[in-house]
Amino acid sequence: MLPGDARVGSERGHGLGLALVRSVAHAHGGTATATARPGGGLVVRVTLRGRG
Repeated sequence: MLPGDARVGSERGHGLGLALVRSVAHAHGGTATATARPGGGLVVRVTLRGRG
């Protein structure tokens, strides 16, 4: 298996990683969104509040 293969068609996980990212982002006053790409995969965007 190549290093990047775990993200594509892996049977080892159940998507908990994105839930954790969202939870951490919310805990820090931010947001996390995931949008499906037409050709497959996701675009994940995490936005955190600035200190100012």
